[in-house]
Amino acid sequence: MQLTLFNEAASEYTPCPKQKPTSTVFCDVFVSSILDEKKQRIRIRPLPTSTVSADWFVQCSHKARKSFPVGTVFKIDARLVRGKKGRPFLIARAGKPLLRAIEYFDHNLSLQAAGRCAQLCPA
Repeated sequence: MQLTLFNEAASEYTPCPKQKPTSTVFCDVFVSSILDEKKQRIRIRPLPTSTVSADWFVQCSHKARKSFPVGTVFKIDARLVRGKKGRPFLIARAGKPLLRAIEYFDHNLSLQAAGRCAQLCPA
């Protein structure tokens, strides 16, 4: 179906110019922090049970990734973009802090407790 605009001056219909497709936005995506062994840094990836592909990476602030232990589950709103090499990835919504998912409260609490224990009782 093609949309048309009514041109009053010419009293005829003219087709609308094609618009660029808008970016895809995903709300309430469950993601988890992982340790990337290859690059030795913390990365964020969607959970396999999430609404998006688990192969995509998530771009977010470095400070947010370092604030919580590896394995923490977050709930974010993200936008899908394509990288320079054509590989898709998600960008976490800017201006919104990265917060832990309440649905995974017990899991996140156990990670936090394990991290405290490791700090207090070094091997």
